[in-house]
Amino acid sequence: MTARRRWDDDVRGIGPADARAWAPVVESIARVTAQEGWVAEEPDLHLLPHLEDRAAGGPLAIRAARTASDGTFEVDLDWVGPGEPSRGAIRSGLYALIATIAETITVVHEPPEAHGFVVEVLSGTPDGDGPFAGHGHTIRLEVADPDHAPLSSPE
Repeated sequence: MTARRRWDDDVRGIGPADARAWAPVVESIARVTAQEGWVAEEPDLHLLPHLEDRAAGGPLAIRAARTASDGTFEVDLDWVGPGEPSRGAIRSGLYALIATIAETITVVHEPPEAHGFVVEVLSGTPDGDGPFAGHGHTIRLEVADPDHAPLSSPE
């Protein structure tokens, strides 16, 4: 049986190692996500000012922000950079925003069906990793499609 290719010219079908060394980190992330009340309140006060400061320089502009019923901080963005954005340009802009709010644990997920226009972020600090009690945020950053229509409707 031939292994499935991992990219266009992959001839091996398998990498040289595993990532078991990361298991303790992944387990710590799983533990904090299950803690009742771990997602912090008022992300509009704690996160939005940092995002606004970074967005002021482009290439993404904040159109709207809200907190969903599950605590996810949803931020709608528009591309204001030069020309038609590539997936890489959008991703770079999104990661620049994430960098302003990242804490000791930050996980970024780009849903494949979003075609690079959405990232979901889990970021926070477990108990003992800093001067404050353990807390975190779930964030969804969404860039409008080229027609400036949101990919998903707000709650």
